[in-house]
Amino acid sequence: MQRYQPPHARQRQRNAQIPTQSPSVVHNEHQAIGANTNTDTDGNLYGGRYKDGIGSNNYVDPRLGIRNNHSYTNTPRRNDQQRASSSYPSGYTNSDQSGPSTYTYKSKKDWATIPSKKNDGVLASPAGDIEPMRSSKSKKFGLDKEGEDEFDFELVQSVSRSGGDGKQGDMLKDWGIQERYRVFIENKITKHHSTFNTTYHKAPQSEARDEIESLGSIVLLFRKLREGVVASGRIDLFAMEVFESSARFSMLANNRPQLISSLSGLVPGLYNAQDEQKGQREVDHTSRSKFHAQSGADLAQQLKDLNIHQEEKKERRKEFVILFLLYQLVIIGENEFWSNYQQLTQPLEKKRLRRHFDEISNTSTTNDSQIQDQSKRNNTTESPFISPSSITLAVNIARTISPDRFDPIRYFQITNTRTTEYEKVILSWGEDRIRQRAWEELRKAYMICSIGWAGKFMGLDEGGVERWVDERGGKVEGGMVKLR
Repeated sequence: MQRYQPPHARQRQRNAQIPTQSPSVVHNEHQAIGANTNTDTDGNLYGGRYKDGIGSNNYVDPRLGIRNNHSYTNTPRRNDQQRASSSYPSGYTNSDQSGPSTYTYKSKKDWATIPSKKNDGVLASPAGDIEPMRSSKSKKFGLDKEGEDEFDFELVQSVSRSGGDGKQGDMLKDWGIQERYRVFIENKITKHHSTFNTTYHKAPQSEARDEIESLGSIVLLFRKLREGVVASGRIDLFAMEVFESSARFSMLANNRPQLISSLSGLVPGLYNAQDEQKGQREVDHTSRSKFHAQSGADLAQQLKDLNIHQEEKKERRKEFVILFLLYQLVIIGENEFWSNYQQLTQPLEKKRLRRHFDEISNTSTTNDSQIQDQSKRNNTTESPFISPSSITLAVNIARTISPDRFDPIRYFQITNTRTTEYEKVILSWGEDRIRQRAWEELRKAYMICSIGWAGKFMGLDEGGVERWVDERGGKVEGGMVKLR
C-alpha cells in the first residue's frame, strides 16, 4: 500500500528527486514514449502512462499519485526552485531535467543499530544508565569524607518536607549528622551574639527587630533538628538538649508556636521515655563502676559525679515543667493549667491482679477485710513525674491572678524578684491583661491615689504610670492620679 504523504511533501519530493539525464537519454525516452503511445478516436494520447489532458505532455506518476506539469524539454527551472533545491539534504537527488520521479528515501538514522527483538523498544537502554533524581547523602554532600568542613548545612532539607523518600531529605535521621548539625547551629548562635553584642539567656528588647529576626532563623534550624530527632526515634541526653535549647530560643525570639511544640515534646513525654530507657543502664553503669573501682576514693568520686549528674537533670526538668505550666496559665487559661498540674504531680498507680488464680476457689473462706488488705498490697504506686514542692513558683503565680484571690501587688513582687529570664519572657505576654485588671480594681476602690501606689499596684514606675493613665483618659497632677 502506498504511504500517504501530504501535498507539500509530495511537491517537495517531486522537485528534489528528478534524476539528471543527458540530452541523448531524454531523446531516447521521448521515442520510447511515442512508441508506447496510442491515439483514441478523439485524438487523445494514451499508452504506457495514465491518460491526461487533450494533446498535452502532462502525465500522472503512478507511484506518487501526483500530476507532473513539466514537459519533456530542457526548459530551465525558475530561480526560486533552484535556490530551494540547493538546501535539500544529500539523500535526495535533484535535476533540472523533467522526467518521471524515481527516488529512494534515505533516513539519517542508522536503523541497523535498533534491537531486533519485537519487544524491545527504540528507546530501550540498559538500566544501569538511569541515575536517581536524588543521589545518596554520602555522594551528594561528600559526608563520607572525614573532616569535611566545607559543606553548607543550610542545604539540609527538613524531614517533614522531604517526602520520606530515603534520600537526602532524610539526612537528619542519621544520629551522626544530627550531632554535626547541632555544631552548625552553635556556630550560628556564636555569630549572632558577636554580631549584636549580646549574651546568652538575655531576651532582646521589643524594638530590636533585627536581633529578633536573627533569633527566629536559629529557631527554624532547631525545628529541623527536632524533626530529625523525633523521626529517628532518638531518646537520650542529646535529644533532650535539642528540645531544651529549642524552647529557650523560641522564648527569646517570641515564637510561641515553636515554644509549645518544644515544651510539649519534653513534658512529660521525652523525660519519661528517657527515664525508662536510661534507668537500667545507669544501674548497670553504677554496678560496673563499683566492680572496677581501684580504691575507695575512686568509688566515692564516681558516685559523686553520678549524683551531680542526677541533680542537674532534676533542675532542668523542674525549669521546663515550670515554663510549660506558665505557658498554659498565660496563653491558654487557668483551667488548662490546673489540669496539667494535677497530671504531673499525682503519683501513678499500677493495679495488679488482686488475687491469684489459685485463690479464686477459696473465696468462700476469705472475708471482706482480707480481700481489702490483699488489694492494698497488690496495688503499687510510682513516684509522680515531679513533686509539687519543686514547682511552687507556678502555683503561687496562678493563685495570685485567680478571680477570687486576685493580688496584683503580690504577682508583680514574685515576677520581679523570683523568676528567671525565660520565666519573665512568658509572663510578659500576659502582663497587659494583669495591669488592665489591676487598673479596674484601682478605679473601683479609689477616686484618687498617689502615683507611687498606682505604680506598685500595676507594676510600673512613675513614667509608666503617667503613660498608662494618659492613654486611658486619666490625669496625673501633683503626684496624684485622678481615677474618677
